[in-house]
Amino acid sequence: MYFVRLSMMCAAIISSASYAQTPSNSSTKVTDRNDPNFVICRRQQVTGNYAASKKTCRTRAEWIAETRGAQEAAQNWQDKGMVNSCSSPDRSGC
Repeated sequence: MYFVRLSMMCAAIISSASYAQTPSNSSTKVTDRNDPNFVICRRQQVTGNYAASKKTCRTRAEWIAETRGAQEAAQNWQDKGMVNSCSSPDRSGC
């Protein structure tokens, strides 16, 4: 009885492992670095932890969109006067 149960468990593990290693034909890897669908992974530092970092993977188009969004937000803050861009603590010197 023990041997039957053990052999069934081994067969299940082997079949699931072979199923997991089957390559999917629907996803093709993009190798051209200038393609907007090329995946780029970057390490980013975790806020509040000096030593920790996390790996973030996005497509080139997603990284560009994020950068543009951050630049536009910073520009809007400066245009609205939400950022003090001069060196004096009060705005009398600007």
